[in-house]
Amino acid sequence: MKKLISILIFFSLSSYSDAVEEVNRVLKKDLSYQQFTTINDEKKISTGVIKKSDGETIIEVISPYKEKYVINKDKIIVYDFEFNNTSEIEISNIDNLVFDIILYGIDKSKVNIDLIDDKTFKLSLIDHNDIEFKNINPESFSVTFDDNMNIQNYIIFKLIKS
Repeated sequence: MKKLISILIFFSLSSYSDAVEEVNRVLKKDLSYQQFTTINDEKKISTGVIKKSDGETIIEVISPYKEKYVINKDKIIVYDFEFNNTSEIEISNIDNLVFDIILYGIDKSKVNIDLIDDKTFKLSLIDHNDIEFKNINPESFSVTFDDNMNIQNYIIFKLIKS
């Protein structure tokens, strides 16, 4: 009986680690995304790409608006092509866990992770709404969460194949 319990604990910890590591592996690569939001029963779709290079992440919103975010360790340069406007934001002024995860991956030492199954886990957070990762595989995963304005978000991330 003790062996059975030990084996079950090992496999559940292994699945948890595998799912989180799979998400972190995918996040290190160039991705496309589709974001579905629901605001007052109105559904909106946003699409774009996330490109990673040495010390820099570029997020390009393709639709419905043309925007580009160039992110380095100190700042975000925001290009709003619709209004022909550029602005800068200091990274230290941003407290957004989803943003941090996209840039740096999931730091297992800073969050509580609840394994739902081998392809799904939830980050349970004190100061933020929970974030659920689903359909995890080597080429894609999805994320569901309510943002700080309680807007429902569902994002599908997929590897961009070269």
